[in-house]
Amino acid sequence: MNIENISKEKGEVLVRLSKDDLVGICNALYRQTEEQENKENILQLYSDMMMARDLCQYGHIDDFCLQNIVKCRSGIKGVLSATDIQSFNAYLEDNNIPDAFKNSDWVRIYKRIVGDFGCSDTLAEWMKE
Repeated sequence: MNIENISKEKGEVLVRLSKDDLVGICNALYRQTEEQENKENILQLYSDMMMARDLCQYGHIDDFCLQNIVKCRSGIKGVLSATDIQSFNAYLEDNNIPDAFKNSDWVRIYKRIVGDFGCSDTLAEWMKE
């Protein structure tokens, strides 16, 4: 981990993490989710770190990682209903993510999972690259 900038005025820190740092952070957060299942901030951070870890380490997010992100995000109150989880996982079980992005219901659920309530399709764009 390399701390590049700390700004008291902006209330932020710029940090550069290696893939090994991300793996370590994810492992620590995984242990915390077992102990503190209802802590929304832990679930949000862990799901964000899983996404960053897999993109950094493998260059993509596979169906297993997405299922774990769904599991975390569904623990955050009001994010996903049981029906949404079932619909989302149906595409993941078939490992059919490119076709999933063509389905408007799946995209709506995906955007709720990644916290994107606007019109950005970040993961879809990353997959194209």
